[in-house]
Amino acid sequence: MGIKELLIKTLSGELNAMYSTADVLGMLLKSLVLGLCIYAVYRIQTRSSFFSASLAVSLVGVAVVTCGIIITIQYSLVVSLGMVGALSIVRFRTAIKDPVDLLYLYWSISVGIICGAGITRLAIYLSVIVAAVIIILGNIPTVRAPMLLVVHCSDTAAEKALLPIVGKYGNSLVEELSGVEGVASVSLLSHDGEAVN
Repeated sequence: MGIKELLIKTLSGELNAMYSTADVLGMLLKSLVLGLCIYAVYRIQTRSSFFSASLAVSLVGVAVVTCGIIITIQYSLVVSLGMVGALSIVRFRTAIKDPVDLLYLYWSISVGIICGAGITRLAIYLSVIVAAVIIILGNIPTVRAPMLLVVHCSDTAAEKALLPIVGKYGNSLVEELSGVEGVASVSLLSHDGEAVN
């Protein structure tokens, strides 16, 4: 079959029997299973205070829906152009607060695309590699957690008196700073780089 005949059959919808129902259900099921694996890695690796249940559920849903879209657009050029038009008007307004969440979303979309294209083995390899990267690199301990010093002063004179004490930094920093006249409270916090809302 030449390109001209293929194009005519695609436009007329005659290639609708590309996949059987069992094939389609198999692809959707495989994307669901891999989406659940993504969910599991996200749940295990995300600290409980930063776990977003809605994002976790979305990761599974995105994999399956993307797989369905890819299967659908393979049937017809007209449908694929319609999908591109419809999806181009969708606007996402939720801000991604953690860059790693973006990695999870791309991973989920990729699994859906690859499963929809019928290359499940590649989706499995991709998932194993990405999961390994997230788990290994996410569990490398930092050498030393940075400390965040919070001091509430009544005036700028107290702030000037604090600077020499902070400069020499000893084990008794908090006690020494608390003894400065005009200091209401002192807190020394360990900061691991995560933003708290």
